[in-house]
Amino acid sequence: MRQIHLAWALGTALAFGSGAAMAQDYPWKPNKPITIIVPWGAGGATDQVTR
Repeated sequence: MRQIHLAWALGTALAFGSGAAMAQDYPWKPNKPITIIVPWGAGGATDQVTR
């Protein structure tokens, strides 16, 4: 059981660690405002997270 937990922890660390490094190194930056359409009502949880 301990080996399963260790494998899971190692896999999670590798997955999140490499993804964060790649996101920081990505060279693209927007040159104009980005429009995000939220198909739910204003003030809800989805609207707040998107903003």
